[in-house]
Amino acid sequence: MNQNPKLQIYKGIIQYLLETTHYNLNNIADLSHTSIKSIRSIYCEEYIPPNFSSELQLVKLYHAILELNLHGLQNPRGC
Repeated sequence: MNQNPKLQIYKGIIQYLLETTHYNLNNIADLSHTSIKSIRSIYCEEYIPPNFSSELQLVKLYHAILELNLHGLQNPRGC
C-alpha cells in the first residue's frame, strides 16, 4: 500500500463521494473537471498521475457534497 498522504486523501475523497452519492467514477471525473483516467489511476491503481491538476476541483466537489449532507442531516424535512 502506498503511503503517499495526498494519494490517501484523494482516494478517501473519491470513496466518500461514491458512498454518499449516486455518483460513479465517471461522474466524479466530470464534476471535478478531470479525466476518468486520472480518477481511476488514483482510486484503482493508487497512483497520482504527474499531470493531475484538478486537486482543487476534487476538494471543492467533496466540500460541496459534505455541506449538502450535513445540511440535510440538520434539516431532514427541508425546513
